[in-house]
Amino acid sequence: MGELSLGNKKKVAIAQSLINNPKLLILDEPTNGLDPLMQKKLFNILIEEKEKGNTVFLSSHNLVEVQNLCDRVCVIKEGKIVDIIEIEKSKTELKLKVTLSSSDITDDIVLNLSDKILDKNGKLYTFIYSKNIDSLVKELANYKIDELLIEKENLEDAFLNYYENNKEEV
Repeated sequence: MGELSLGNKKKVAIAQSLINNPKLLILDEPTNGLDPLMQKKLFNILIEEKEKGNTVFLSSHNLVEVQNLCDRVCVIKEGKIVDIIEIEKSKTELKLKVTLSSSDITDDIVLNLSDKILDKNGKLYTFIYSKNIDSLVKELANYKIDELLIEKENLEDAFLNYYENNKEEV
């Protein structure tokens, strides 16, 4: 066992944890060291366990993984739970994340459009938008847009915004 790679050690540990059909699984960074194919297999196993009614506690810094697998997320600081986020509820509260590139658009225009600018690299902006998407499209129609990506904010974006807005709490 000591000569196995990290990924193979992880596979053995996962197999050991599942062998007796437990009702409770506690996993700490379970995908660390696993290749993408094995990560997908593990996700499918964890979803099956969840569908059987078993409880899965998952500790992970990979928030996309957490968003795809978990029902609730606990935000922990210094060993204490400081918030609990319901994933389904948070999905309805997520805003839009807009990435656009335009030589016509200035910082002031983006500041007026956005709730918060996440990143700016030359004429490429990424920002959070919370109003009606139709309003955004109508406003952007006034400018020459080179690139545009509009997507739902994900849990990682929301967590980073949460963390930045609650620094003294988290």
